[in-house]
Amino acid sequence: MYLKLSDHAKKKHQSEKWNAVTIRDAYYDGRMEEVELLTGNTADVLCGQIDGEFVGLVLGKPVLGVRVIVTGFAAPLEYWKSV
Repeated sequence: MYLKLSDHAKKKHQSEKWNAVTIRDAYYDGRMEEVELLTGNTADVLCGQIDGEFVGLVLGKPVLGVRVIVTGFAAPLEYWKSV
């Protein structure tokens, strides 16, 4: 899956250990475990665990095989399932 960073995703949560950039990199490196793609009406969520922490990415719907990352950060699994 090709994940493109939005301008918002590049700037938000930069000071946090887990942000859109670090989560995307860990996903590509195969370090994200228990990966789930949760689909919604207007956006989707890619979530899982990295180094024992739950993290997630809010994704736009795919266009020509590309998904735009709206934002990403660490939050409990229950949060990601409720988005």
